[in-house]
Amino acid sequence: MDKDKKPYEKSCLMLDFKIDNWSELLNKVSDDKLYNGETNDFGKETEPHCTVLYGFNQGKEIVEQIKDICERAKLPISVKVKSISCFESKEFDVLKFDLESETLVKLNSILSNFDITSDFPDYHPHMTITYLKKGVIKNPKTFSIDLTDKNLVIEGNSFTFSVKGTRNKLKFDNSKINNILKGGKGDFAFVDDFTLDELNKGIKVEQEHTNNIAEVLEIVLDHLTENKEYYNKLKAAGLADELD
Repeated sequence: MDKDKKPYEKSCLMLDFKIDNWSELLNKVSDDKLYNGETNDFGKETEPHCTVLYGFNQGKEIVEQIKDICERAKLPISVKVKSISCFESKEFDVLKFDLESETLVKLNSILSNFDITSDFPDYHPHMTITYLKKGVIKNPKTFSIDLTDKNLVIEGNSFTFSVKGTRNKLKFDNSKINNILKGGKGDFAFVDDFTLDELNKGIKVEQEHTNNIAEVLEIVLDHLTENKEYYNKLKAAGLADELD
């Protein structure tokens, strides 16, 4: 979402979290510190999530592709809570957890091959806690949430694809992948099985054959499952100009 919270202009994919003590955590911020805005739609984040990618210029027409791509991430997705910080805008501050997840980085990179408009080319996964009046928390690190456990990990079990504010829960059985192209060797492969570099090289090459990103990813997973050096060998043989 952009820094001045102009919501719903673009579509957005989010990873949803179920955190048992979330309401208790929110109550650590007193209401007098909250920024509500003219529409009163800021305040406390009651549905904890991490944005995977904001800025899709398409909506419902790509929901099935998004769903097929999300199926290729092993659930639950483990996300490490690194720190707590504030994100500043002109009107308010955002109190947030800074997160770390290789899987989210891979999904963000894959999904960036859709028609995207974003002011933030670098992906920094985070989870919003509250929207605050400017400057009410001078040092977020003193906020009374225990982050002493350096291995604090939360799990995301589902995705939501929001189209101009209308949230669509993506329901699927992660154990039964919907293979668009039948018979490939990567029918049971996940993005977790390969490095970001391997995936990105494959996507660059296979986009020459189709503009359906879900199909592109499936072809890439088929080839990488057969041989992780597949795209390096193509380049070495001079058959992948896209990788120069």
